[in-house]
Amino acid sequence: MSLYHAGQVREDTLIDDIVCSSIWDELFSELRWPRPMCWFAVRIPFKRLLVGHADAGRFKGDVDLMGGPLSFDREDIDRAMAQGRSELATLDAAWARHGRSIEPDPMLIERAARERAGRELVWNGKMKWPPDFSAGFTAAEVKVAVFSAEGRLKRTEEGSGHAIRKQARRLCELGFDRVALVRALVTEAASVPGCNPWMVAGANAGQGGYELAERLVIKEDDPFGTLLAPLGAIPDRPESEAGAGGICIIKPIPNNPLRVDPCVDNRRRHILDVLSRELAAFPVPTSNPVVVRDCTKCKRLFVSAGITVQPCSRCG
Repeated sequence: MSLYHAGQVREDTLIDDIVCSSIWDELFSELRWPRPMCWFAVRIPFKRLLVGHADAGRFKGDVDLMGGPLSFDREDIDRAMAQGRSELATLDAAWARHGRSIEPDPMLIERAARERAGRELVWNGKMKWPPDFSAGFTAAEVKVAVFSAEGRLKRTEEGSGHAIRKQARRLCELGFDRVALVRALVTEAASVPGCNPWMVAGANAGQGGYELAERLVIKEDDPFGTLLAPLGAIPDRPESEAGAGGICIIKPIPNNPLRVDPCVDNRRRHILDVLSRELAAFPVPTSNPVVVRDCTKCKRLFVSAGITVQPCSRCG
């Protein structure tokens, strides 16, 4: 099912797509998430993070998406990277013997080696757990609008532009290192006789993205950054499998200037204590992606590792 037709679960579905999809590189780069060597937490209620804190009643709602780098021993990283580079060099040599037409891109090779190393380290249980939050602790507020095949833009999120920016600011007030406001737009799939469906999807995403961008409120003193993500749908295919579009950085994500506030720092330390205590109860994950979720039954956090969402191990 496409995101356009996902209804009330549209935002949740998009957040899960962000965790697993490869098209969100700009967001990952801005939030300093080194895929696949990173962990995520999705839709975590503020009340779970601030349990026992004096400010727990002030914050309503949840954190759509947060995360940071996974930590490993330097020797393990160097060994896995060396093995990855060696395997890629062997593949490149075999390719060269068959007469390749282009030279390999060193940056892409290094990225592939890093991804291979990250997965191998996670699969072998080599990560430090709970994560080292001092390596990075960032978050995103995700809002979704829809664009019909007839060219109508509909903002489906609740609240005005001011209210939405206020929600992103709340994350800054919790002490995250960096915060992104992601303004996503999903299109209704359309078919035009004689036209490539990807070109149609790209055109619709571009038109809808332009209209949404015209309505955004951006202020230079916002303590968060803003990203625009127009996603064009292909008929009969979910966006996680096929689509057109990309990510545009409207306002780069700054280092959170509110962290100098002692009250903000106090909330941050409380949240990290809660996360450390909750995650320490789980064994070291051995699948990517490493995702922390909230269990609505036992009212606790749990770890769901792997592409398939796993149930809470406490509740089954």
